[in-house]
Amino acid sequence: METLFYVTAVIGCAVIGKSIWDLSQRGSSGKADPADYVLTGTMVFLLLGEAAHLAGLLGGMDFTACKRLFLLGAAGLFLAGCAVQGRLLLQRKRISRNPADKVTGKTDQFDRKGVYYLLPLTIALGVMCVVGQGASVYLQGDMTVETVNTILAQNAVTSVNPLTGEAYRLGMPMRLKVLCLPTLYAILADCFSVGTTDFVWRVVPVLTVAFCLLAFWTVAKHFFSGEHDKRALFLCVVLVIFLLGDGFFGMDGFGLLHGGFLGVTIRQAVLVPYTFGLLLRKKRICVLLCILTEMCMVWTLYGFGVCALVTVGMLLTDWLVGWWRRRTAGKEQA
Repeated sequence: METLFYVTAVIGCAVIGKSIWDLSQRGSSGKADPADYVLTGTMVFLLLGEAAHLAGLLGGMDFTACKRLFLLGAAGLFLAGCAVQGRLLLQRKRISRNPADKVTGKTDQFDRKGVYYLLPLTIALGVMCVVGQGASVYLQGDMTVETVNTILAQNAVTSVNPLTGEAYRLGMPMRLKVLCLPTLYAILADCFSVGTTDFVWRVVPVLTVAFCLLAFWTVAKHFFSGEHDKRALFLCVVLVIFLLGDGFFGMDGFGLLHGGFLGVTIRQAVLVPYTFGLLLRKKRICVLLCILTEMCMVWTLYGFGVCALVTVGMLLTDWLVGWWRRRTAGKEQA
C-alpha cells in the first residue's frame, strides 16, 4: 500500500501541477520543469487538505465528512487536469501534422549526460532508505502521531488533547488550530490503509527527501543551464551539506534525517529552496502557493513566514539592482 501511495501521489501531483503550469504559461516564453509539476501539484493537495481541515474545524464536519470532501476535491482536480492534458495533446497533434513545424536533428542532452546524475541520485536513494526505516525519528516535544491517532479515534478534528484524551480547557490559538498536517496525514493513512506510525515516521520523510531534491534541482537548472555536470555537482554538494548538518535539532539536515514529517522541515527543505528557484525565474505568481502552503503547515506571524520573508528580500534585491543599473546608465549617458 505504501508503494501505491507513492505512485498515486507522484502521478496525481504531476498531472495537476502540469495542467496549472500549462494554463498559466500559455503565450509565455518561460518553460517549466517536471519538478515544477510535482511540487506545484503537491502544494495544491496540501491546500486541499487545509480546506478539508477547516471544514472540520470551523464547519463542524466530522473527520469522515472531511475525508470525503478531500477525496472529492482531489478526484475533481485530477479529472480536470486529465481533461486539460487531453485537450493540449490534441492541439499538439494538430500542430505536428504540419511537417514545417516538426523539429528534427535534436537529441535529449539528459539522455546522453544522465550519467552525471548517478552520484546525486545514489546519495538521495541512500538517504531515502535510511529515513524510510523510521529507526531514528526525533520525537522530543512532538505529538504528530498521537494527534493523528486521536483524529481517527474521535472521528473529529482537533477535538481533544492527544496527551490526555480530554477536551481542551483553555482552547488553542487559532494560528495553531489552522495547521492541517495531522488531519492530512490521518486522511491519507486511512485511505491507503497504512499504519499511522509507519505513514508519519517512514512514508512522509521519504517524500520530503525526494521533494527536497526536486526543489534544489529547479535552482540548479537556473544557475547551470545546459551544464549537466555542474548541476549534478550542485545537487551532490547540497545533499552532503544536509548530511553534515545532522548535528542537533534545529539544523536542516537533522530535520530531514530525523523529522521529515514536521512542517518546519518541509518548509526549510522544500518550500524555501523552491521559493528561491521560482523567484530566480521570475515566476512570482507561483510563489504565492509556497507562502500559502507554509501558512497551512507552520505557525507563522499571522501569515508572514520564511517564504514570505525570502520573497520580500528577493524582490527588494531585484529592485535595488535595477535602480543601481539605471543610475549607472544615467551617469554614463551624462
